Amino acid sequence: MKKLTKTASLLILCILLISCEKTQELAKENHLKCKTPSIESFSKALSAAVSQHKELRSFIKKEAEKQFDNDNDVFYPFVKDKVVFGNKVFRDYILEHISENELQRIESEHPLLNISVPDWEWLGAFSINTWATDNDSILVGYATPSSIHPVFQNGVLFDNIESGVFPELPILIVKDNERMTITTSSTKATEAQYSFSDEAFNPALNTKVSAITDYYKMNTNPGSEWYDAETFRTKFPEAVAAWEEYGKDPYQAQRNLVYYNMRKGDTKGALNPKVLESILAIKLNKTDVMDDGDIDSRLRDHTYKTAISPTDTTSLIDAIWNSGLLEIKIVASMVKDDGSTQILAEKAISVHAKELFNITKIQRNFYHGTWVSKRKYVYIGRYVDLVPKWYYLEKPIVLNHWSPETGSSIVNVHVYEVDGTKEETVSTKIKKQKGVDLGIKMAGLFDISFNSNAPVEEVTYTYTIKHGSDELYSTEVYYHDYIIKDYADNKYKLKTYNTGVFEFIMVPIVD
Repeated sequence: MKKLTKTASLLILCILLISCEKTQELAKENHLKCKTPSIESFSKALSAAVSQHKELRSFIKKEAEKQFDNDNDVFYPFVKDKVVFGNKVFRDYILEHISENELQRIESEHPLLNISVPDWEWLGAFSINTWATDNDSILVGYATPSSIHPVFQNGVLFDNIESGVFPELPILIVKDNERMTITTSSTKATEAQYSFSDEAFNPALNTKVSAITDYYKMNTNPGSEWYDAETFRTKFPEAVAAWEEYGKDPYQAQRNLVYYNMRKGDTKGALNPKVLESILAIKLNKTDVMDDGDIDSRLRDHTYKTAISPTDTTSLIDAIWNSGLLEIKIVASMVKDDGSTQILAEKAISVHAKELFNITKIQRNFYHGTWVSKRKYVYIGRYVDLVPKWYYLEKPIVLNHWSPETGSSIVNVHVYEVDGTKEETVSTKIKKQKGVDLGIKMAGLFDISFNSNAPVEEVTYTYTIKHGSDELYSTEVYYHDYIIKDYADNKYKLKTYNTGVFEFIMVPIVD
């Protein structure tokens, strides 16, 4: 689903034509306070020219992309006499809207006059990289000593932009070029001569000045299926007892003791209807489910810090994520003897993606100040730097009682991430196995036999899902699976299940 473009922590200029008289009066009042006559006249004339002439917009974009000073600048002294279209040079377009005397005055007062085309893609705002010059909706603003910058559209004052506001509409910025200096002033007979104020701005030296990028390294702990033994014994004593009875014996089933109180060599057992399977932990190995705008958890396009590297990593991690949640739906089912399907659990887990993924590093870009912003560090979280981690649920998902002896010895687990609102019916194949047989009851005990190699059948299962949801696929839990797989360093290694993109840990408990 299409991701929305946003600018976090800063206001984005809402490009609307406002007819409200109060707003217009305020704009005019602020405009007068920061008026700079000659550069204002040029900006106003340029705004009319670029609004009315597509070829001029194309010319400016092409010149800016040359980055003659390692930035997207169009230096007026270098382009004023360049042909734009036919026999018309750049200067002719400006003269359509101001007089020759006025333009000469501007050229005299601003010998370093420059037109900048911003690249604010990193802010989710206008960028020269995506500028479609066919569109005649374009603003022209100019730098002022104050924090208020007048903006024109087609020769008319449109609004005043405050520092820290970044338009989404195409905009040109008129200002003096601080990367150039005058080496020889102009005379009546000769043009002025220019050079770079610093050789760092000379592209011929391959010293392009751009954002300084490095990475803020993060400490990560992906967790594991190894569970502290003391804590596990307290919570799941029956599972521990089963491990101590059967261990890694591949020909025995740890659940024999939990479900039927049967030890090694026993052929009779007592049913325990209070046994319930529980999903303790989950792990998502897929990042492309985070794509549903602000509904799902997802990484922000960027976040801002004005200070040098923050020491509070928790706040930084919080800042790179949006506030949405992932809704992971888990459906556990069993096929009964009569062929019908019994739903053992159908529950959703609402969880923020930062609980499911660690980030190993955060990209950190340093940007120098511009006419609308102070210098700043921009922090960007990237999906490529995410690492899946185990998330132990605060409240485990508890299944209804599973009775392998009266149905299948397989629990089918289907998982998806819920998106959309419209429901649709889909069908899938689920498995059935008669691996536990219940015989005659005598003296309060049943004859129970187990066959882990019993044939597996497939049954069609029809269910309802939200259209547009992300499939996380399915897997099976077999009665004969280990509960605990190993023990070391005072920890139990638990059995994990994997659908291919989603993992979980299931352990039986006695209610």
